[in-house]
Amino acid sequence: MELSNKPTEDTLNDVLGSVYSHYEEIIAITGTFSTEWIHSQSGGWMLKVFDNKKSLLYIIPLRNEFIVSLAIRENEKDNILNDAKLKELHRQVSTSKKHTEGYALKYEIANDQEYRQARLLIEKLIEFRK
Repeated sequence: MELSNKPTEDTLNDVLGSVYSHYEEIIAITGTFSTEWIHSQSGGWMLKVFDNKKSLLYIIPLRNEFIVSLAIRENEKDNILNDAKLKELHRQVSTSKKHTEGYALKYEIANDQEYRQARLLIEKLIEFRK
């Protein structure tokens, strides 16, 4: 998607293909957050999902997949790692690298398994940040 071609629902549906429904579900669960399409020279178009200027996540559309990129805070990381119900997230969360904005996590949503893990984490983050 070129700079002059800000993504529309039609172009996203075409580009994302079978994972478009996962994209729609993530947008639905983040419904109370604001969204804004931004363009990066190095990464192209991405959708910023945020609340009060603090980002919850970024969605980067690719052909037949999309990336969910986010950062979790120290206390969120500790809560996730201490919650046995979130065991499937432990490996990725425990190995995430610390940056200024928090611990960086990235999910490449090309299948149901990656989607389930990303959705679980997003739902938990929304719960933490209420």
